[in-house]
Amino acid sequence: MNRIVQIAIVVLIFTSCSFDSKQKEGQDDKVIILSADREAPLGWVYLRIYQDSTFEFESAGLRKGEIYKGKALITMDMICFNYIDSVPKAGQTAIYDKNTVMYIDGKYLERVGISHSDLSESIYDKIGVRIINNIIQQAINYPELQQYYHVDEFPDRLPLKIAMTGLINPYTAQGIEKFGSQVHLIRLNPSELKENYLEFSDWNVGEKNLEFQLIYKPEGIVIDFYFEKINDSWNIKKALINEE
Repeated sequence: MNRIVQIAIVVLIFTSCSFDSKQKEGQDDKVIILSADREAPLGWVYLRIYQDSTFEFESAGLRKGEIYKGKALITMDMICFNYIDSVPKAGQTAIYDKNTVMYIDGKYLERVGISHSDLSESIYDKIGVRIINNIIQQAINYPELQQYYHVDEFPDRLPLKIAMTGLINPYTAQGIEKFGSQVHLIRLNPSELKENYLEFSDWNVGEKNLEFQLIYKPEGIVIDFYFEKINDSWNIKKALINEE
């Protein structure tokens, strides 16, 4: 009887090891289309996206590591991570260029450097984060727009608020100031939304031309901005103000 039990245990162990080996082999066979990482204070952070759209976000510490898995949706301007279970502090949404993946909605601003990528060119490769930052600053400082702010009459409009839509995120808006203080980014949550904010929409980015709409709901105005690139510098070509 003991002999039969011993044989059964050996068979179970062998089957379990064989199954784990096949699982690992299957994982190793998956084609990586993006690999990125950075060194953390006590370990490393890894991001791997596979050809079948699955991904792994790994926080590897000296003693204990965590791997968050799910499926990724990749567009020209962002990567949306749909996690199977819990969401890491890095967040669920990132922008990217050929060098870096930058998370924009986490509890901190995570950045991982890309070591391998088969992704197509993103919008941030066409026009960099710093350039977008400068364009946003030019737009909110546009002379003809100043008469509509009325911050002396409506102090609750300070600090100036900008909706996180399109190409507006913590990286492109970093350091932007208006009326002596840094602008405040807000998420468009319908249940809590107030209308005293600016919204940038309908971005159209070309090689030497760029256009978008700037909406300021408190005053009911829509501005169509047209920028052009001359000698590596982007400047306002024209702006059309429409009062609703």
